[in-house]
Formats: sequence, structure tokens, C-alpha cells
Amino acid sequence: EIAEVTGVQTCALPISRIVGGTEVTNRSKWAYMTALFERGWNEESFVCGGMMIAPRVLLTAAHCTGGIDRALVGTLDRRDGQGGTKVNLSRLRKHPGWDGHANDVAVYRLDQPVSGPFVTVNSNSNVPSGNEQVETAGWGATRDPGNGDGDSPNKLREVAVNYVSQARCRKSFGSEIGRASCRERV
Repeated sequence: EIAEVTGVQTCALPISRIVGGTEVTNRSKWAYMTALFERGWNEESFVCGGMMIAPRVLLTAAHCTGGIDRALVGTLDRRDGQGGTKVNLSRLRKHPGWDGHANDVAVYRLDQPVSGPFVTVNSNSNVPSGNEQVETAGWGATRDPGNGDGDSPNKLREVAVNYVSQARCRKSFGSEIGRASCRERV
């Protein structure tokens, strides 16, 4: 059974995006990352990234869910899948408050369980705090997509960003909660 998706909030930063980063070389650091595909395993069927949070549960963004039916778990290269596990997705649940912008989170149930590691969603609102650096990873754009250079890389990339508190984010951007988390590039 997939639990309801609630309690996860992001604060919108509508103009800026996280782009760039460096290629990941240590697979174990991001072993819970997943590449999501629709109707095939080829490069053109790649849609989004996600992360494993339990043996049969994958967390992703709700805006990424149209047509997705399979995932590649624990690989650095979404093109060749080396070191990863191919799984089919059987059930989807989006956050009940998702409206196309707010509460942009969803979970999929896998047809079969995978072995960990699994990422833990932080339930302590005091961690991180201040301007601590946090890391994120994915197959997102390596250049600003507004310039037409927003192709997704085949190899997983990571980048450090400064954490921005919900309070500071809301003060800067109001109550708009959306697809992009509030962050600052390091």
C-alpha cells in the first residue's frame, strides 16, 4: 500500500533553476536515485528523476508523472543502466493538494521490491538550518534551458546549493509553493 503523500513542502523560486553540477563518480553516494521512463528504455523515453524511499516506493515530482511506467534504480548512466535495476511501476499516488504548482510530489509503487539504500525524508523542520550547504543530484539541465541549451545529461550529476528556510522563502516569494524548491546556487 502506498501511503498518502502529505507533509512535504517546497517553496517556489519561479525564475532561477539549478543547472550544471558535476558528474557523479561514486554510485553508492546516490544509489537510491532513479531515472523514470515512459514506454521504453531508450534515451528519448527518459522523463524525470526520482528516489527510492522504501523497497517498493519511489518518490518523484507530481509534474513528472504523465505516462511514466518504468524506472531504472541505482545507476549513474541512464543511457546504459550499468549497475542499475530495471523495474516496472504499478501504482501512482499524487499529493492530494497538487494543483499543477503546489505540493509537487508523488509516489509510485514498484511491481517488485528493490534492495536499499533508501533516502529518508527529513521530518525535522530544524535541520538543515541557516545557510547550510546541501547537495542534490539528478539528470537535469547542464545549462540554462532558457537559452535552448537545456539538454539532460546521460550521466547523473550533483550540485551543492545553500539551503533556504521555509520562513525566508515565504518572506521572499509569498505563499506560492511550487515545482522548484527555494534554493541558492553555491
